[in-house]
Amino acid sequence: MIYIVGDSTVSKFNEVYYYHRYGWGTMLYNYFKEGTTFLNLALSGRSSLSFIKEDNYKELLNITKGDYLFIGFGHNDEKDDDPNRYTNPYGSIRDSGSFKNILYNYYIKVALEKGATPILCTPIARLDENNIYDGKHIHITRNGDYRKCIIDLANELNISCVDLTTYSKELNQNDGYEESCLRHAITKGKLVDGKLVPDIATVDQTHINIYGAKTYAYFIAKTLKESNNPIKELIKDNLVAPSKEKDLIMDEDYVYIPYKAPEFSDYNAPLWFKTNDKNYVGIAFGDTGRGTLDQSNGYIAYEDNNKFVVGQKLVQGTKSTPLGKISLNSEGISLIARKIKSNINFTFTCKANVTYTEGLKLSGFGVSLRDDLYLDLRIPDKTINSNYVASSLVMGNDKLHINSKRENGLLHLENNILDNCYKVNDQVVFKVVRLGQVVEVYTSYLNTTYKNTYTDFDFTKVDKDYFYITLYATRSTVVEFSDLNFVENGISQGA
Repeated sequence: MIYIVGDSTVSKFNEVYYYHRYGWGTMLYNYFKEGTTFLNLALSGRSSLSFIKEDNYKELLNITKGDYLFIGFGHNDEKDDDPNRYTNPYGSIRDSGSFKNILYNYYIKVALEKGATPILCTPIARLDENNIYDGKHIHITRNGDYRKCIIDLANELNISCVDLTTYSKELNQNDGYEESCLRHAITKGKLVDGKLVPDIATVDQTHINIYGAKTYAYFIAKTLKESNNPIKELIKDNLVAPSKEKDLIMDEDYVYIPYKAPEFSDYNAPLWFKTNDKNYVGIAFGDTGRGTLDQSNGYIAYEDNNKFVVGQKLVQGTKSTPLGKISLNSEGISLIARKIKSNINFTFTCKANVTYTEGLKLSGFGVSLRDDLYLDLRIPDKTINSNYVASSLVMGNDKLHINSKRENGLLHLENNILDNCYKVNDQVVFKVVRLGQVVEVYTSYLNTTYKNTYTDFDFTKVDKDYFYITLYATRSTVVEFSDLNFVENGISQGA
């Protein structure tokens, strides 16, 4: 068995991009002999320190004699703004909390004591538009050199190490920036002379696509085949390098949708509802039903006496079914949005008071952090199932779920469940905290605070440059949001 641990450059993904993300751990099998088994435990957004708190780490402890362990950390160990992930590259094996200390005690030592063979891999280089490749692009930070730390540790312990940093740096420099982009994830396409081509402007400078993953997996296999490591006997004898012509594959589910980040000042009533605070603007959004998206359909989004009133009421003269909803595949909501640059760390808090509700299924309200904000009503409803995470209360099938997310169009209600729906005059406190690749949502309701953490959630699938904080409510629910507090906490260190 070959075990694999690491971060997003190693792990698997479930998403739809023009060229979506693959970690090199997902492609190693291509270069090993038939019958070799793999268990890829790598998780996006984790460091060597944060990974040991995951259930996947517990699976690693099942490693046995004769197994192999690939270890691919570094990208997120560098994040010194996040104490849950940062490890010091200068410390020795004996220095508690250092990168070497964590790698040795929680990975290498575990493998060695079980009779397994550990193999270290340095992190791949981040793309450099200037094609220079220094500093953070090759994992040299103000705190130290993570590549060197890994190589030094391998030499100290006399274990194998594959230097992906140097290989990827030299490969990228030789190929040039635009060609190197084609080994990386690219979010969107663009039309050139009527033909859909990858939009290099949306390239992910950290994460690789399937062609990139095969390229680095091939290099790992080739390096080890030429080494004295016993794993060489499991590697194919005639390795064939991947090629752009054969292995660079556009996602078959990708659909081209034009998108431009909205400028709030460009939009006026009746599409937009009135707010006095120019940082916020209100709209009826999504699969809202029965035609025009204005107050005649019961949607409410406005500012009144320093409070934001958001929601949707039953429309007079219709049956009891309201227009709004929050369902598995779509939603129709009222919201008030704030636009935030995607490189900002921040904390957002507010209070909410329920002023009207019929207690219906598929109803809900809360604060979401979402990827995009579509404002053109000609866009088909299905295109606005944005990725988001939410500090929220959502009424599902006879149960109230606290906190939720929508990913790749599908709603997921978190397992914080109460038996009854919210009521008029219920008070809630919502909080959303963004720190680098980690977003935490907190909902305080009925004297209990519910927290969910989302690590490396995809907020850049459509809009690479901005997030949108939204206050929302729907389906015969109206809520007053008050005491809004948005605090910037510096610049995110990114992926």
